[in-house]
Amino acid sequence: MSPQNTASTDIDEIIILRKAKRLNSNVRVHYSTAAKRQQLRGEYLAFLEKNPFQVGMFKRFIEHIRELIKNEQPIETNVLQIGYF
Repeated sequence: MSPQNTASTDIDEIIILRKAKRLNSNVRVHYSTAAKRQQLRGEYLAFLEKNPFQVGMFKRFIEHIRELIKNEQPIETNVLQIGYF
């Protein structure tokens, strides 16, 4: 059986969904327990509201996935050669 084409698994681009750096490690450590996460929920919500997801990046991601997924039926005579079984 010949190997399946893995072209779609290469990293061609990185999509940033939120235009913000993640929380620093010295801040994230305060969210290590459920009780602390509940206590600091307001601060984290403020961070999320200040740095919302970018809708355009989600659209780009979805379009990229749509390009990778092809709604084609495999040709039965060569499914073993291309890796479908």
